[in-house]
Amino acid sequence: MAYISEKEELKRRLKQHVALTRDNQKALGRFQSFEMGLLEATGLTNLLETLLIKSIRHFELSDCRLVWFDQQMPLRSFVDEDLRLQFGHRLVFSDMQAEIEQIFSQSLAPVLRPLNSEQKEHWFPSGTKVLSAAFIPLVCQGNLQGALLFGSPLEERFNGSKATDFIARMGLILAVCLQNSIHREQIRLLSMLDNLTKVKNRRCFDQDMKSEVGRSRRNGTPLSCLFIDADFFKHVNDTYGHPGGDETLICMSRWIQEQLRDCDHLARLGGEEFAVLLPQCDEVLAYQVAERIRAYVEQQRIHFQQFEFSITLSIGTSTFYPERFINMASQDIAEKLVAHADLGVYDSKEAGRNQVSSRVFEPVVESMAQA
Repeated sequence: MAYISEKEELKRRLKQHVALTRDNQKALGRFQSFEMGLLEATGLTNLLETLLIKSIRHFELSDCRLVWFDQQMPLRSFVDEDLRLQFGHRLVFSDMQAEIEQIFSQSLAPVLRPLNSEQKEHWFPSGTKVLSAAFIPLVCQGNLQGALLFGSPLEERFNGSKATDFIARMGLILAVCLQNSIHREQIRLLSMLDNLTKVKNRRCFDQDMKSEVGRSRRNGTPLSCLFIDADFFKHVNDTYGHPGGDETLICMSRWIQEQLRDCDHLARLGGEEFAVLLPQCDEVLAYQVAERIRAYVEQQRIHFQQFEFSITLSIGTSTFYPERFINMASQDIAEKLVAHADLGVYDSKEAGRNQVSSRVFEPVVESMAQA
């Protein structure tokens, strides 16, 4: 009888081992397929969508969050307003750093734990049902850069008795993917900047224009454009040489930027010509912003070598109202918005320079032109 009992116990243990092996193989396959999705993500946006949206269904989660410290490898500047609204509470920058560091202490290993109601509300303030969570460290070059938080509706799903090998490996892969994406975005950003003034270049301005026209049409808000030209810039180059002209352009770009909001777009289009996009800005406010820029620059002094001089600006403005141009193609809107602002510069030059002029951008004019 003892022999039979021992045999049955061995059978039971063997079945448990086989079942555990199958579960591990299933889990491994699930993690491997998700890791491939991370590695194959095309661009930062696709990577974040895979991580913060697709992961919930893939791992049968109730919620997830990415906490990124945004110091050594800044991510925030590459996530636009639309994406932040899309991801909402799932994307967090910096403000949980001390708490995340305390979670991992010195081990930098995944932490699995059940959550009480207070902890759930703190880590997953979304109203979803989370009873246990996996805190996955994101380590780049030996430094903790953030954490990925997986929330489960099952209390037993993430607890301290579970192995963390698969989760730890996924965290390492994700950290590398985020690091590479940030580096690619930094390189892309450099290609979008004017080498001299470090503001955006024409290529970046065209992309911003496309995005802002689309946002303006979706939200039903006005979009304004300023075209800015330095007065008598040839005289500056002739008098102080091209280094003096370069210093003038650097100062101009800085002074213009100081008068703008964070959501506005300043670009150097070439030579002494700059353009500004003002989202959610009507023609009255656009004129006021342009006048503020003109007056501010006029008061400043440029210090170059032993010389000191000033510069003035001629500025043109135009405004797009989406409700007036329902049937016009977005590309046509972008081109005409800039063209009308440019015509405003000519008006300012003709009126004596150092002025702001507005050009009306009306559908009546456009329909007549097309006819």
